[in-house]
Amino acid sequence: MRWRYRRDKDVKEAVLISSDATLIEIVEASAAAAKCVLQVVPDVSQLAVAGFRGGVVLIGVDRAAEMLNVALPSELELRLVGIKAEALLAWSTPLGAPTVLLPNQQGFLTALLADEITTGRQAKLLRVFGGSGGVGATTLAVGLAVRAAKRGMKTALVEADSAGGGVDLLFSAENEPGWRWSELTSARGHIGDLTGRLPQVVGVDLVSVAGAAALGAGFADNVPILNIEELSTKGVPARIPSTVEIPDEALRAVVSSLRRSHDLVIVDQGHHEISDGQPVVVVAADLRGVAAAKARLRTLRNGSNSKTVGALGAVAQLGAVLRPGPGRRLSAALAAEVLEVPIIGQFQHHKRLPHDTEAGDPPGRAIGSVADNLDMLLQTLLGEPASQKRGVITRLKGVFLNQALPV
Repeated sequence: MRWRYRRDKDVKEAVLISSDATLIEIVEASAAAAKCVLQVVPDVSQLAVAGFRGGVVLIGVDRAAEMLNVALPSELELRLVGIKAEALLAWSTPLGAPTVLLPNQQGFLTALLADEITTGRQAKLLRVFGGSGGVGATTLAVGLAVRAAKRGMKTALVEADSAGGGVDLLFSAENEPGWRWSELTSARGHIGDLTGRLPQVVGVDLVSVAGAAALGAGFADNVPILNIEELSTKGVPARIPSTVEIPDEALRAVVSSLRRSHDLVIVDQGHHEISDGQPVVVVAADLRGVAAAKARLRTLRNGSNSKTVGALGAVAQLGAVLRPGPGRRLSAALAAEVLEVPIIGQFQHHKRLPHDTEAGDPPGRAIGSVADNLDMLLQTLLGEPASQKRGVITRLKGVFLNQALPV
C-alpha cells in the first residue's frame, strides 16, 4: 500500500486512524485545544488518498492489526492511542510505537499535537549520580538547581530514579500542580515546550516521580485517576503509582525538550543511560565510599553496558564532588589519586541540612554557607573564570583551593 506524504511546516496536522467513536471524540478535543487540524481515517484502505501533510500519526488500537502491513515513512511520528492499557501494551511492540493512554494522558496528547518547530537551542546539561548509595546526589542536584534559578537562569531538574519521590519531598512540592513522569512516560522523539506544564518551585521546573509513598500512606488507594485538565482545575495531584518506570527513550525526549527551552538542565540520573552532558559523581570522603565509586566507574572505563554514567565518551568530562562529613575526612588529593578523576570541589556537611531537607526546604534557598558552597560548585561546573568566585572564597577557605587535581 502506498502512503502519499508531503510535509508542510506551516500547518500543524495529525491523522487519527480509528473508527472508535469514543476515542475519536477524545482525540478531537485534544486537537481542538492544540489548534491542530485532525484528519480522521476510519479505514486503513483510505490512507492512500489521505494526502497527509503533518508529522504525527495516531493509530487507534482498533486498527492496530491492520497497520502491521502498512509501511509508513520514517519521518512520521507514530503514537498508539487507546482507552484500554492492556490493548496498548499488546500492540505497542509489534507496531514499534509508543503509547498514549486516554483520557489519562490527554494533556500530553494536546502538547504533542501543539508541537512547534525546534529552535536548535541546547542548554548546559549536568547529570549527577552517586558513587554509592545515600551519599546525597539528589540533595546536590536540587541545591545546584536552586542556586542556578536564584542567579536568573531558566533551570529544570529531572528526577530519573524510577523509585524516586525525593525531589518532590525536598521541594515540598507534593501538592504542586503540573505534569510528573506518569504523564510523560510515553514521550518519544521531538516533543514540544514543557514550560508552564511542570511544577515550579523557587524558580525551578521539576520533572519528578512523585511516588505514592511520597504523597502519604493510603494516597494511591483514595484518590481517583485524573487527567491534566482536572489537575489544573481541582488543584490536587493525580493518582500515581509508588514506582513509575521511566523508559530511556522518554527520558531522552524530555531532556532534549528542556534543553531547547531552558538555560540549564540538571538530571538526578539514577541508573539511566544518558550519553551527552557533563557527568558529576558524588563521592563519600572515606575509603569505603571512594572504593565503591571506583567500582562503579570501572565499568565505564572497561566499556561495559553500564547505565550509571552513560557513554564512554563522557570520561573526558567526568568530575567528582567529594562529600565529607562526620567520620568522612579523606583528603581530596588521595581521593583523586584512587578514583583517577579530578575532584572539582566539595559539598560540605552542614548541620542544618538534614533538618531543612526533611522540612521540605531545598538546599540553597536561603543565603548562608550552604548557598555559598553550592554557588562555588555551580560556577566551577559552568566553567566560569576564577575571578567571578572571589565574592565567597573567604567563607569557604580551603574547600575549593587546589582541588582541581589532574587525572
